[in-house]
Amino acid sequence: MKETRFIDTSILLEILEVPDKCEDPKKYQKEFADFTTQSQANVIMPISVLVETGNHINHIKSNPQAKETSTKRFLEILKLFINSANPWFFYGYDFNADDIERVIEKYQELRYTGTGIGDIFILDSYNEYVSKLKDGGNQNHKIVIWTLDKHLQGYCEIL
Repeated sequence: MKETRFIDTSILLEILEVPDKCEDPKKYQKEFADFTTQSQANVIMPISVLVETGNHINHIKSNPQAKETSTKRFLEILKLFINSANPWFFYGYDFNADDIERVIEKYQELRYTGTGIGDIFILDSYNEYVSKLKDGGNQNHKIVIWTLDKHLQGYCEIL
């Protein structure tokens, strides 16, 4: 079965071992390594995750060595992502006015639930991706949001 994971900032921070932003990086690094050895594994990094992760790394003040290490790891992943190297690939970066309007509406709907605008972008890309796969008749495909955030857990579609 093909599996696509929309990676959330909470997981990426663990994989990158960003100081003060991770609790069990070895666990998630192993899970990531195990996942990416599967032949039909894909990882999508939503635009908001790219921005949020970069901001968290940039805000490291007290540990220049850790900041440098986290930055290096992040840039290595981004280079894989840019080149669509397995398992990374682009999806959901071509927002137009209608897409942004849809995101704003969803944000207004969920703003009191603890769901931030970055999470809304993840949800929007996830929902659009699932919809396109369904419309294309894709089968035998699992799509999840890979997160530690309670309000994003449970998003899983199996076609």
